Amino acid sequence: MHADPKGPAFDPNPFSAMDVHHHPQVENKGFKEYFFEFLMIFLAVTLGFFAENIRENIAKHDRERQLMDQMVEDLKRDTVDMHLHIHITQTKVNAFDTLIGLIFKSRGERSTDSDLQKMYYLYDRQSKGWGPHEPTTRTLNQLDKENGFGFIRKKDISDSILAYKDLDETSVLLSDRFRSRQEDARIASQDVFDYALFADSVFSVASLGDFQKKVSSVEKFRKIKFELLTRDSKTLSIYGAKLMDAIIVLNTYLRRLQSKDKCALRLINAITEQYGLARE
Repeated sequence: MHADPKGPAFDPNPFSAMDVHHHPQVENKGFKEYFFEFLMIFLAVTLGFFAENIRENIAKHDRERQLMDQMVEDLKRDTVDMHLHIHITQTKVNAFDTLIGLIFKSRGERSTDSDLQKMYYLYDRQSKGWGPHEPTTRTLNQLDKENGFGFIRKKDISDSILAYKDLDETSVLLSDRFRSRQEDARIASQDVFDYALFADSVFSVASLGDFQKKVSSVEKFRKIKFELLTRDSKTLSIYGAKLMDAIIVLNTYLRRLQSKDKCALRLINAITEQYGLARE
């Protein structure tokens, strides 16, 4: 073969000068080997799933215990405040009862100076103003936000907390309703009491018992000429009815507060015992 001066000689068999590369043979696996590999992967995924579940459950149980510990703190704070407000509310109920009796009594006969003094005192010191129990909702709000009721394992505890929450909401509703009834009674009282008399400094004395110990204050109080603005039976009846509307709500509020206090004490004991919390 002569070389072509215009280019390299053409070889009709191009593979004659090249090394032939052989692909490695793939080993054929049997069914058992494929099944074993599948089983190992399945077990790894399953164990990972269970491990994650265990981790989440541990985290939930830790959070549950933390929330229950916090719940006990809230309940203890609530019981201290409730004991105070149960006493305040009972005193207010008694004052309303006395004032209502005196108002209705004044329709049929002229009130004595002593009765007039009591009416003015009870209206100014007891029937006005209102500072209800303010529930501690820190843990309850967190349980709602975190769907915490779903991972409280102890159903009796969960049910008791929900019952306590209902009493919380009812007490707030009733306190707001009492404020509304109290305001209605206050408006009606403007036709009954002479508000100019309340400007006297003697009404700044904290309680009737306080100025009974202060002769000068008592004498000054006794010298005030108390009178009602009206003796109209209808006007006095309307005011008395407004006071009765208010005291009905206040009595209901008091009973709910007492029920809530008992529920709180039961919950404190149950949570402390079932979650092994330290007693104080």
